[in-house]
Amino acid sequence: NARPVVAVDEIGLVEQLTQEINDNFEDVRAMSFVTIVRQIESTLSTVQMAVYGIGAVSVIVGGLGVMNTMIMSVMERRREIGIMKAIGATTITIMTQVLEESAVISVIGGLFGLGLGYLSTVAITQFTTFIPILTSQLIMMGMGFALLLGMGAGLYPAWSASQLDPIEVLRYE
Repeated sequence: NARPVVAVDEIGLVEQLTQEINDNFEDVRAMSFVTIVRQIESTLSTVQMAVYGIGAVSVIVGGLGVMNTMIMSVMERRREIGIMKAIGATTITIMTQVLEESAVISVIGGLFGLGLGYLSTVAITQFTTFIPILTSQLIMMGMGFALLLGMGAGLYPAWSASQLDPIEVLRYE
């Protein structure tokens, strides 16, 4: 089943000639490399949007996970925080402690993410011809983002812990 090939001297005429062939011949479908490249770009754009969507959901879930963990940590340690404030701990001291905890949790999560990312690159190279690139700059950006996300998610729990009234906390605990 031979496929005829039409060669054009001027690249600017390719689209026009392709359109004319498709308009004038019913049983013929003409495609140019430009059309094929556009279709591939469209497909890659769709895949890229799906990856962005997955990334956005991951960021939201990660942030909510850290925030939930820190809120539970603050609630479980209300008495301890109340005692600290009663003996002179400042608002900044309490906030710093909770944010440090949040940073540690997010760094641990970032390390797990890096491990999964590394295992994914190994699996991809084993089963496909695609070669992913994992650079130290990419690793640092990922860890920095994990830390920033964790610190951002820890702000509300840190603020709420620093606003606890020691008298109220110790009265009810």
